[in-house]
Amino acid sequence: MIPFFRRIRKKMADDNRPFKYARYAIGEIILVVIGILIALQINNWNQLNKTKEKECFYLSAMLESIGETQKELKRVRDKSYLSAQACDTLFEILFNKHEIPFLTLDTIIQSSVDFTILTPDMGIVSEIMNSGKLEIISNEFIRKTLSASESRLSNINKYEVWATQIRYDYRSALLEYINRSNFIKEKSTIIEESRTEFFNDHLILDYVVSKGGANNFLHELYANELVLIDSLESVIIKELKNCKK
Repeated sequence: MIPFFRRIRKKMADDNRPFKYARYAIGEIILVVIGILIALQINNWNQLNKTKEKECFYLSAMLESIGETQKELKRVRDKSYLSAQACDTLFEILFNKHEIPFLTLDTIIQSSVDFTILTPDMGIVSEIMNSGKLEIISNEFIRKTLSASESRLSNINKYEVWATQIRYDYRSALLEYINRSNFIKEKSTIIEESRTEFFNDHLILDYVVSKGGANNFLHELYANELVLIDSLESVIIKELKNCKK
């Protein structure tokens, strides 16, 4: 294309001999500038395509990772809820000294002691953050959610550590009244001679309240994080539709 423009420019210059060389030089400069601009435009276009391809790759990988994190959040959310419910039930039994089958009481106690922690799939998010590739994500909501993920999970972990300590203290207090070998014999694990004392131990009651409160608080944190991750999933799915165009 440039040789074509040059032939036209040369013919126009030849028609006016006094200005031939000046016009020729100016035309040459203009052609060089046009060539540079075209090359830059092509380079920018190629770079944008590569960036878009990388963004689409990360979005696709995040979508798969989000699926695993959603399963994990549902697991800990449900686990913490069931344990909190067991603590509430156990509190009612102990506080009101209800007579119930001790094997049933064992099941409730075990559920009240249950505890788990969140282990989300952070592989691709960590890769994006550590490699400094967050800026290639064009959607602002996705960028903000990813950039705050470490802070959110750190906050959850802080309360998990707190709840773990409560669980440890609660479990230690329970062990004074429990013979775990009875479980193998399909008998109540609560020591027969300690039943009355167990029902009147205010420390146990306090731990049940604390453990239930910790479970309820974590349940709320997990549920809120799940809502946010569900929203993130919806936005990523919409963004991925642009990758197919």
